[in-house]
Amino acid sequence: MLIRLVQYLLCGITVATLAGCGGLDPTVLPDNAQISGTIFYSGAPWPDSVREVRVVLFQSQPTAPDSVLSAILRNTAVYTDTLRRFVEQESYSLTIPSPPRSFGYVVVAGRTGDNLLKDWHMLAVHTSQADPPVPIPVSVQPGDNVQVNFFIDFANLPPQPFN
Repeated sequence: MLIRLVQYLLCGITVATLAGCGGLDPTVLPDNAQISGTIFYSGAPWPDSVREVRVVLFQSQPTAPDSVLSAILRNTAVYTDTLRRFVEQESYSLTIPSPPRSFGYVVVAGRTGDNLLKDWHMLAVHTSQADPPVPIPVSVQPGDNVQVNFFIDFANLPPQPFN
């Protein structure tokens, strides 16, 4: 008898929960967005000095090495886990929390030394084809999956933002 009562109670709770949740509302947007793409490497062989590679999205272009740490601590920068090195191409995907958001400086960065804060170099910047190239902002809305591909030429790296 007690088992039957527990079964009825669980069934009633399940029905009440499903009836009160609104179901699958098509107007509810996802809480996140995605930025993904492929990084293509060419030019000179991979430099042995590159210790790690990441795609990093900054709200605005950093003006000094310290501003990179500040952007990370303030959550105005989003970055991938370490990506594979010594490959011809690598796919990446970033989950962007709390869209809508806009990123004014989108890069592939490589760390070349032991200093986790200051030994980063830009391997590629998402830019226009203008001369000189201008960074292209990337904006995302809830549920978006924006494609951003990078072409890295180790023989012709972009100007560095702090040098």
